[in-house]
Formats: sequence, C-alpha cells, structure tokens
Amino acid sequence: MIVGTFPADEVDQPGTANVPPTLVLNGDDQVTVECGSGYVDPGATASVCGGSVPVTVTGAANPNMPGVYTVTYSATANGFTTEATRIVTVQDTVAPVITLNGANPMQVGFGTVFTDPGATASDGCAGDLTASIIVTGSVDTNTVGFYALTYSVSDPSGHSDTKVRTVEVLPYNFTGFFAPIDNLPALNEMKAGQAAPVKFSLGGNQGLNIFAAGSPSSVQISCSTNDPILPVEETETAGQSSLSYDSTSNQYKYTWKTENSWKNTCRQLTVTLRDGTLHVAKFKFK
Repeated sequence: MIVGTFPADEVDQPGTANVPPTLVLNGDDQVTVECGSGYVDPGATASVCGGSVPVTVTGAANPNMPGVYTVTYSATANGFTTEATRIVTVQDTVAPVITLNGANPMQVGFGTVFTDPGATASDGCAGDLTASIIVTGSVDTNTVGFYALTYSVSDPSGHSDTKVRTVEVLPYNFTGFFAPIDNLPALNEMKAGQAAPVKFSLGGNQGLNIFAAGSPSSVQISCSTNDPILPVEETETAGQSSLSYDSTSNQYKYTWKTENSWKNTCRQLTVTLRDGTLHVAKFKFK
C-alpha cells in the first residue's frame, strides 16, 4: 500500500519541486515464508523524476519466529513523504526431525549392561531440540526378547516427531557341549560315582551366576534306545558338583558328580541357563 503526503502550499505549484517521491516495493506486499528459511527483506526503491531517494525502513520480520510482521518503507523528498507497507507472515508448518544414534535395531547380550545411545532432534524453526526429547520404554537384559524405546519431541508450534528403536536381548551364545561329552542323540557312557566334566561356552565370561534356580538337574530315562553309545573318555573324582570358568579356553566346566546308585541306569542331564534356554545331554552308567 502506497500513501503520498502533499503539503497544501505546494500541491498546485508547477515544476519538479512539487513532485512527491515514487516508492516501489521489491517483490510482493504480502509474503508468507517458512520459519527458519533465512528470509531476507527485498526492500524497496524510491525516486523523483529519475533521481533515487533514500528509503527508510521501520519494523522487520523475524524469520526464526512465527508471527505476522508489518514492515513500513518511507521516502521523503520535496517536502513530500510516500509510504508503503509489506505484510510478512512467518509460519511454521514443518515438524522437527529425530535422528537415532547408533544402530536400529540393536542386539545386546543377555545379562549385559545396556546403554541407550540416545538421539538428536532438530527443527528448522526452533533449532536444536535434543534436550526436549522424551524417551519411553526400557530394556531388561535379564529377560530374552524384544524391547521398544520410543523417542518423541515437539516444537513450540505443536508439530512433533517420533522414532522407535527395537532392542533384542539375545540368549547366551551356547554352541553345544564340548568333549569329552557328546551332544544328542548320543548316550555318554561312564562309570557311576565318577564326575563328568560338562564343558560349554557362552561366548565369553558371563560370571558364575549363569544357571537358573534348580539347575542343572537330572532324571532317570529309559536305556532302551537305538541312539549311539559313546564312552566319556575323561572323568574326574569329585566330592560334589561345581562350576568354574577357564579364560584360556573360554569355556565353562560343570563338574557333575554322579551317584554310585545310578549303576546300570540311564539319565538325562538338563542344564537350564538364566536366559531360559535348556540344554540336554544323556548318560548311561555302568
């Protein structure tokens, strides 16, 4: 909008001295821009009879703050003032963006300490919103399964973003029993009353609290089977059952003390780990 002010004693006088300045906006007089877009005021130009006239600008639009701004441009020459206004609407229509740090999905070992790698959030208008991220959900590394961590953030205009990280708690990395114990379907034959060195690996030292309550355990089973019978080539003499870990071989050894009364019977040994997995070996006693 352009407004000219004309002094009463000069309006009807001939000559260029009676001409008010002409003011022209650069660009539209109604502008809508996205917050954070780096909008730069295009300004205005003013002239009288081909000669330029300085333009004074009052008010400014803040391109980083939503709102409606009025910018006024004015030029004065020959005692006349001409004005024009531009309405700048700064709007925020773009939601913030959350970026997850680390892998998604993630896999962690049973019984380990889980550290959330977190996330960052940015918004074209509000800038860094990382500190405003809200995380819901948790990970229990003592229970095998899948867990979800939800990250949410909102900007001052009410727009939001949500990301979900899936975390899988894996069971122990049990790969089977090692010699001298043979895995199913074999029947491990040994002398009753001796101790069997039941060796296995969990992919590293998981401490000695690896067995579920009541584990290991054994029950008598039928010896009538066509499964192969393989001798246990290494036995021990032990007063009781025990568990140890050898860092050199990266193996656990459960020394299983058998009973003399098991002679001429067969039994199934079940090792139940804290991660809920069961591992079975069968024995024939002589």
